[in-house]
Amino acid sequence: MRFLFFLLFVTGVIFLLPQEASALLCSVETGWKVTNIPCDIKYTDSGGGTLAKCLYRVDNNGTLFPTSGDWYEGHYWASAGTCSGLNEKTLPITLTVGAGLNCAAQGQNMCKLFAKAIDNPNNEQLEKEINNFEVDYTKPTVSANNQSSQWFTSRQTTLSVSDVGGSNLVEKRWNWNTDLGALCNTGGTTFDNGAVLPVPVGSNRLYLCAVDGAGNQQRWDSGANQYRVDNSAPKFTAFNINGVSCEDDFCPGTVTAQGGTLTFAFKAIDNAGASGLKRYELWRARDAAENSGKWVWEPIQPNILPATTSTTDTPPSDGTWWYGMHAVDNTTGDSTGNCITEAATFCPGGVQSDNETRTVRGPMKVMYGDQIPPTIDSFSTVPGPTSWVKISSPNAIIKWDVYDSGTGTLNRIEIWRARDNSGDQILQQGEWNSSALFTKTSGFDGPSADIDQYTDTTLPVEERIYWYGIHVVDNANNTTVENAPAKVRVDKIAPGAPTLVSPINNITITNSKPTFDWNDVTGDLSGISSYNIRVNNTPNFNNLEIDTDRSTSFYASDVSLGEGNQYWWVRATDGAGNQGGDSIRGDFQIDLNQPPNASFNCSPGSCTVFNTETLTFNNNSTDPDGSGDISKSEWDILSWGTAPDATCTSPNALCDHTLQPITPNTYTMQLKAQDAAGTSDTDTKSFTVKRDIVAGFMCSLDNVNFVACTSLSGQISQEEVLYLKDSSSLSEYTVVSQGASSVNTRTWKINGSIFGGNSSNPSTPIPTQGTITLELTAQDNQGRSDTQTHTLNPQVPFPEFQEISPF
Repeated sequence: MRFLFFLLFVTGVIFLLPQEASALLCSVETGWKVTNIPCDIKYTDSGGGTLAKCLYRVDNNGTLFPTSGDWYEGHYWASAGTCSGLNEKTLPITLTVGAGLNCAAQGQNMCKLFAKAIDNPNNEQLEKEINNFEVDYTKPTVSANNQSSQWFTSRQTTLSVSDVGGSNLVEKRWNWNTDLGALCNTGGTTFDNGAVLPVPVGSNRLYLCAVDGAGNQQRWDSGANQYRVDNSAPKFTAFNINGVSCEDDFCPGTVTAQGGTLTFAFKAIDNAGASGLKRYELWRARDAAENSGKWVWEPIQPNILPATTSTTDTPPSDGTWWYGMHAVDNTTGDSTGNCITEAATFCPGGVQSDNETRTVRGPMKVMYGDQIPPTIDSFSTVPGPTSWVKISSPNAIIKWDVYDSGTGTLNRIEIWRARDNSGDQILQQGEWNSSALFTKTSGFDGPSADIDQYTDTTLPVEERIYWYGIHVVDNANNTTVENAPAKVRVDKIAPGAPTLVSPINNITITNSKPTFDWNDVTGDLSGISSYNIRVNNTPNFNNLEIDTDRSTSFYASDVSLGEGNQYWWVRATDGAGNQGGDSIRGDFQIDLNQPPNASFNCSPGSCTVFNTETLTFNNNSTDPDGSGDISKSEWDILSWGTAPDATCTSPNALCDHTLQPITPNTYTMQLKAQDAAGTSDTDTKSFTVKRDIVAGFMCSLDNVNFVACTSLSGQISQEEVLYLKDSSSLSEYTVVSQGASSVNTRTWKINGSIFGGNSSNPSTPIPTQGTITLELTAQDNQGRSDTQTHTLNPQVPFPEFQEISPF
């Protein structure tokens, strides 16, 4: 028969009662377990019987313990101890914690404890889970990388930390050079996994620690001097050559030594970096004049001990030398290091590949031995600056006369060449070749002098400006360069062929001396100096009719060409003397023209008229080639006006011309007749325009005061006497014609009725009619006559009153 057990709670003791509602507990503290778990289990039988067996078992995340023993309810059970015949029994057990033990699985609820009691009546308590433990017995992992006892210019380390047991990390700390608190909860700085720390300057030791939720602690110590940073190069406190000092980072001094050994004094300190001096290096380079990129630095003393403060060196030859001093500290661990050199644009020697922190002092200039540069007595080119290298003379000749007055001798003569790459005909810095065109190192006229020349046969076929320079170097490496480069103009390309404009295309012309026209040739660097024109009556160059040179692109022939077919060609010669090819042949024909015959007469035939008469000029021009060949006639009064008076063209080219009103005088009329070929002829005749007679008179009411007749309108009355007068004493009178001397007759009329006879001062009463017309017809002694009229409007007279006596 089965019973339920009661679970009695007594402090620190578990009671197992083989009767109803029993409960089992293990008297241990809660929380994470890191070591073996001691547990007292109290078994009780209150049903009147005695205990027979006190059992327990462990479920370790599915792995059961024990694996043999009493079998109940499908599991093996282990005996907690002897309890047979007792009513109650407290039995101690220990659950082992660790890999392969009772509680090997780590984490929450991974290790479960079950208990069971059996009494002598064989009442069996159902198994009961009495505890479920949280287990974490593994320490965290914590570490850092990049440990090294070497010095670096910069350094960093990455921190790693993790928890394996499952209780999670509660503390993670780091500190430089001071250990952390014993419980890892004080000192230093907290961090997370993957944190990156920059290593401070100096020689350092790194401490790490980590604690998980179960209280497992792990500590890490890099050891002394495992993180070392020196980011400051050594500093020179002294550097001099033969007593000439190079102060700070500026070396203005120049050392002059006629020979012998150079003495170097130096000192550097490494207080800032603290890795300490490792060595000194002495570097040397021969001066390469203006091209510092050609300097070759070499470490002539690369391993001078750090305790050394002086050394010596003898330059291998006379000349200008540069010396630099390097101080190197013990920073050697970087994969890439600083490159500190004497020249800002390059790293000399092998310095660019080493990883050591260094500082430099210098460079310092040493003028050693012979210091007198060579002399360039003369330097020139053929052709000179005003001539050209051309097709027929394709090479440039460079000539020099040099000598060295120093103690040394000539070493070499270099000829350099520059090309006008930009085409602006201005020498630019980057247009010199990267190396000498020609170098002479032997065969001098003497050890210290040379007169020679070099022929440059490598000039390309092009149009371009070139410059030549000379460098003269003695054995002390003293160098002299030309005062000014020699300019050479190159045009090795013939000019293009001209394009003919006229006459071409087999046209027919009538002029035996035509004007030839063609287009200018352009784009030639040396320009076009002349054009050669050749003309022939056969399509070849045999027995040329014209063969002449012209500076312009046209030619007005001064040679009369015959009728028939004609052929012509033009070719250009440029400023360098290169002659181009012939143009395409121009063909034309000449059909000579006969000039027209200009002729005219006058109507009237005397070519003399009074200015009141009409004068007509009749065009009688002819042309041997037919009257239709006349294309234009121009009538022009010479020395009168600025343009022809009349122009007519085909089809009415043979026009007459009527003279327009003109001031009386004698003139010359010119007729110009022009044919279709542009040939013209002229004819001239004098003509005279004479002044004609002009009649005139004035009026008066008293025969004393004469006025313009029309001014008396409204003043004179009907039946009143009006006086008229024609006299040169008045402002209006009769002027006789040109050539006449007097007025022969005068005829006066009023309203058509004659009055006054031949008098020059007649009078007449005013008729009673309305408007009156006065008229004078005068004739001079040449028979020329003219009539003048004036119109008046007289007023009606007032009536007269007469007093009549009444008597």
